Parts: sequence; C-alpha cells; structure tokens
Amino acid sequence: MTEATVKENPPTPARSLKQMLNDYSPEQPKRGQLLEGEILHIDESTIILDVGAKRDAIVPRRELERLSDEQFQDLDIGDQVPVFVLRSTTITDPLLVSLERGREKLDWDHAEESLEKAEALELEIVDQNRGGLVATFGRLRGFVPNSHIPGLREKTYNQEDLLSLKKELIGTKMVLKPIEVNPKNRRFILSGKNARREARQRIMEELEVGQIVKGRVVNIVDFGAFVDLGGVDGLIHISELAWKMVAHPSEVVRVGDELDVLVKSVDIDRERIGLSRKALLADPWESIYDRYQIGSLVEGMIANICHFGIFVRFPDGIEGLIHKSELDIIGPGMPQELFKQGDPILVRIISLDPIKKRMGLSMRQVTYEEQVAWKDQIEEGQKLEEPS
Repeated sequence: MTEATVKENPPTPARSLKQMLNDYSPEQPKRGQLLEGEILHIDESTIILDVGAKRDAIVPRRELERLSDEQFQDLDIGDQVPVFVLRSTTITDPLLVSLERGREKLDWDHAEESLEKAEALELEIVDQNRGGLVATFGRLRGFVPNSHIPGLREKTYNQEDLLSLKKELIGTKMVLKPIEVNPKNRRFILSGKNARREARQRIMEELEVGQIVKGRVVNIVDFGAFVDLGGVDGLIHISELAWKMVAHPSEVVRVGDELDVLVKSVDIDRERIGLSRKALLADPWESIYDRYQIGSLVEGMIANICHFGIFVRFPDGIEGLIHKSELDIIGPGMPQELFKQGDPILVRIISLDPIKKRMGLSMRQVTYEEQVAWKDQIEEGQKLEEPS
C-alpha cells in the first residue's frame, strides 16, 4: 500500500467498548411504561413476548391464572399486544409485564385522547347507582352523574322512581362525552347531556327551511306532536298536522310513527324547530270542484269571527268566508256577539276560487225551511253528507 493510498483512506478509529455496549443495549423500559409486544411463546403457565428490549418480557403466572378460558383462547403466537411494565431490573433479568394492565393503560390513553379531541362515544350502560349510571369503555368503567343523564330531571322524581328509570337504561347504548379523565385517581366521568347538546347544535345547523326530513313521533300534547329528527326534537303544530280539522293530534299521529315532515322554521338560539306534515299532503284546494259546487248546502264549524264576517272550516281543512253582508242577522248586533267559535253552522256556497284559495259562503241564502230541517237532523243525531 502506498503512502498516497493511506492518506486517501485513513483507518477508522477503533470504537470504544462503551460505544459498542450502548449500541447493543437499547434504552431499557421503565416501570409504568406502555409497550407493544409480540407473543413468542404461550402455554398455561407462561407467556413470553418480544418488546424490543433485547430481553424477554414475561407475563407473571398469577395474572395468567386470572384469565378466563375465553381470554386465554383469544391469545396466539405472533399477536401484537399492549403490555404494561411491572418491573424492570437489570438487562440480564426477565422483564415482568402485564397484559391486563397494558390493555387498561391503552384504554386510559384512548380516553384521554377522546377528551382532548372532544369526541362523542357510544357506550353501553352496564350498571346504575344512586349517583348515576356506569358505562364501559374497553376495560374502563366510566361514570355518568345523574345531572348529566339526558332527559333526567332529578327534582321531578322521588329516589325510588329515579332508580327505576335508570335501571331501564341498563343494557342500552348512550352517546357520551368525556368531561374528566384521571388515570392516577381512576376517575372517568362522562356526560350524555353535553353529547346531546352538541349533537342538537350540529343537526340544527345542518337543517334548512324547506328541507324534507324523516323523524319519529316521540310525544303528543294538546297543541301538537314532537318529532325526533335524530337527536333533536321538532314540533308539528296541530294546525300543521293535516288539512282537515283536527281536534287533538292523536287523531292523526301516534307515538312511534315514522313521518316525513317539512322544515318550516329553525331557531338555533332558542333550539326550536317548526315542522309541517300538512305541507307534504295533497292540497284539498287542488281538487275543490270534486267535492264542492256553487249553490250547494254544506255544514261547517265556525273557525274565527271578525268584524267583517265569519270564517267557516270544513272537515277537509278548507275554509270559507261568510261576509257580514251574507249573515242572517236580524236586528242590531255584531257577529262576535251573536256567534261562537266552534259552533256548527249551515251555509250555502256562493263562490269558489281555487287559485286564490277563496270560498264565498252565505247564511242569508239558506232558507228558513232548510235551517229547520238541518236543526231537526242535529237533534236526531244526524249530519249532512260531508264532502268526500
């Protein structure tokens, strides 16, 4: 070898023993650390794993004895599993790890991540106590305080009824949001109300006036029906249930009915949604001549009274007006003084305009004999034939 060759390729300095040992010995795991290991060996008394620490990781026999047959059968050579470091001494000693605590630690990490991301979780309710509900999240048990259970008002119920209502929720799934995750103190607190509030907000922001949506009737009250649109309730006012006269919403819908409804209004600040079922039904004005003819006698109900006349509503929802000039009023007096809302009334049709949706009616053009015959029918429990 020439001197020039030596200069071009100088010899590599000898590596120190300390450097070689550092390269060979990776950083050793510490107690409490979460690792991922590959199962190398498994039998009834031993599980050996490779966790990349240049030494075997072993699951203690006492933990294996606590595994159920189903849990043990789920493990196989080559499986990648999370493990929790129980003890880490010298590199020459085996590394003691826990499968159960490894999976639990992973669940705590996922819970903390869900809290940071403000994620909603669909969890099963598995138990209840005086303070609230218990839900499972992997191997963790989260607590839902009474004050965070959707639709539950503690002051409305006595303790016995409250426990009974919560017991009915066991076995169901509930959308919940983490509000506190503390692995050290083993505190995992969840809220259903927070999850529902955010879901409501999101749904309401997505709704548009004029949109047709599907929902389920969840409650019926005197003034209308509440419909669940998938996390937020909207109201179909009784006047928007049908074109025909509706004395009570239960005549048209029942709890549990699936409906297509039209969104009429959305008030995000007040969390109110107005819906209409009637808007999706055939407009009776479009076939008005099939049921009504000018000159016909019809029986209706007084719907409204004003200074210029009386509005009469018919069973199919059509309304007509008796102008004050067509009222059969003898002597002084205003319509408000002589007629009452809700009373039946016999009238004659004198005009029809389906384009403007107007029907002209007359009480004055009903003869005395027709009035007497109609009243006799009412007394006998009979009715005029209704337009079909």
